[in-house]
Amino acid sequence: MRPTVTLLALLSLATLAVACGPATTTPPKLAVVGTWSDGYGDTDTITQSTWRVSGNGSDETDTIVSFDNSKREAIIQTPASAKYNPDTFSKNLWTQPTAAGDWWLCTVDYGEKTAAAALNTTKTADQSHPDQGGCGSYPWSHMTSAK
Repeated sequence: MRPTVTLLALLSLATLAVACGPATTTPPKLAVVGTWSDGYGDTDTITQSTWRVSGNGSDETDTIVSFDNSKREAIIQTPASAKYNPDTFSKNLWTQPTAAGDWWLCTVDYGEKTAAAALNTTKTADQSHPDQGGCGSYPWSHMTSAK
């Protein structure tokens, strides 16, 4: 009697495992996906995998190598064909979006040779008053919806 119960239990578990399939997780969505105006005449179009800046005579699509929404940071890589800092890595930081949906952007470091160097940069930014400064010696870029 015991072997029958064990066999039935195993068959039930196998059926359940096949019916449910493998466990899957949905990767997190980058918090700043969208099309944004930066206040300097450029438009930033951000997808899950690219960060495109166009306007003022430029049009460059960078690859998003990694991001962390909890730290509000993204590591991006410029293409080899980029006019400035080709095939290098940058670290972008952003503020918590406001109730209206706008936010502030700071490229805290750029021109790094590796993604790890950009991620682990010792350069910092102060977001306490982004409209007045704190992104190196510059103010942060104010990002508003370009819809």
